[in-house]
Amino acid sequence: MLESIDRLAEICRLRSEAVKELRDSTNALLKEKESLQSEIDTFSPIKASCERSCSSFKASLSRLKPPPDDKLYVSPILERDRILSRIEQVAAKCDEASVNYDFSAPFDSLVSMMQWFLDTGDHRWQSHQASFGILDKKYHLLEKRLEEKMREVDRLSELSLSEEEAKISRRKDAAAFFAEMENIFEQLSSQMCQMDIPVLGASSECLGGLVSVCSQLKHLDEPLLRKEEFLNCLRLAYGSMLSSLESEALKFNEELSNSKEKACTIDALKARLVSNDSQTQMLHIALQKLFDSVAHDFDQIQYRLCKFESVIGDMRSSLSQLDSALQEKHSLSQDLTSLRARNENLETEMLSKQKELELLRRTSVWSDWEQDELAAPVDGISTLCTIFLGSSPRETPDLGTNAHRPRDDTYERDKVGRITSYARIDFGLTIGCHCSTLYSAFQAQERKRFDSVDFHPLFAEPTEAEYLKNILYRYMTERELLGRESVTLAKAIAAVVKFSPSQTRLVLLKEESRSATTW
Repeated sequence: MLESIDRLAEICRLRSEAVKELRDSTNALLKEKESLQSEIDTFSPIKASCERSCSSFKASLSRLKPPPDDKLYVSPILERDRILSRIEQVAAKCDEASVNYDFSAPFDSLVSMMQWFLDTGDHRWQSHQASFGILDKKYHLLEKRLEEKMREVDRLSELSLSEEEAKISRRKDAAAFFAEMENIFEQLSSQMCQMDIPVLGASSECLGGLVSVCSQLKHLDEPLLRKEEFLNCLRLAYGSMLSSLESEALKFNEELSNSKEKACTIDALKARLVSNDSQTQMLHIALQKLFDSVAHDFDQIQYRLCKFESVIGDMRSSLSQLDSALQEKHSLSQDLTSLRARNENLETEMLSKQKELELLRRTSVWSDWEQDELAAPVDGISTLCTIFLGSSPRETPDLGTNAHRPRDDTYERDKVGRITSYARIDFGLTIGCHCSTLYSAFQAQERKRFDSVDFHPLFAEPTEAEYLKNILYRYMTERELLGRESVTLAKAIAAVVKFSPSQTRLVLLKEESRSATTW
């Protein structure tokens, strides 16, 4: 799970780096666009000059006419072929020159670059021409305002011209009037020379009239002067207004060119933004899908972790159980080891006791009932040993050679000793204790019987009394703890005291019932 989370973090980091690189490439493209725009602005006058030269060349070609002499007339097709051949010759010379001086490559690259710039500028101009409508409308409104101002200026100029014409006509009238007055004065002066004193009076009157007429003319010239001053003020105002309008027109033209450039830049940026928005949208969708897949994988990982935790809990419980079982097995193995050691000790002791018993049996005489009664519990013990320990006996060495073989009455005892020695080392604790207790009691009884001098007529041998005393003591003190062993002790007691078969059966039935109720 940690590896998958690290992998997802690495993918997110790579995505962020890709987005950063995309932003850097966008900024680089914007800078490149600005540089291209500056180059387009640089090459625009070159384009205009090329267009003008092309138009002038076309005009000069259109002005070409065939010569009037029919003999020297050449068809336009032949003229075109001649021009093409000349162009080819010039191209060949240019190629030779380019081979010699290697000028064609940079010129061709410059021409291709210029053509690409021109095509790009034409394409952008055609694509963004519709966006200039608002600016054109504003320009038209400004032109309308300028035309209104011009009409107003024209009206004012016409008004001033009409005033000047009226002034000139009045001056002409005044000059004509003064010329007429001078003529009249000359006539009067000539008449005055011919007349006497009354003529001088009339002439003085005429002079007074002339003075009054001059004063009247002066009064008439004053409003004209005022009007002329007013027209001068209007002319100055018109000049200042015209200069302000020209400056405004220049500003508007600059704003129009700037707005056109800004419109081109805005359109290019809009296109860039649209493409970047689409790429960003695609990246957002891809990241969303990636996040969804990561969430799904994380849910699956959590579900698997829950499963793993439950499995780990089960495994821990099973491990604890196995640990407890292993501890029990270890304790059992220790017990088994101790039992095996004890079994070996018992076997060695049993071998020694068997040899001792064999020596005792050679000096004692046993009856048939003793053999039958003693063989029964020993056979039961050998059967239990066979059930608990399996059927893999180990052969014990013979107790004596063929020269020292006992009598026939001791053959059953030797058989019992050999059967008990067949038991495996790992027999149970209860059967071992049972066997060891019985056999030790039996050996002690035999040894005491062999050593004792007391003899009762009821017993076949003196040791039987001591053996019976020990069995009765154990039966009476450990009866509740013996279990099924009490039945064996009762059977041994009945055999020692020589109960009849019916008495023995009754005693055994009672003892079995008591042991069954106890357990």
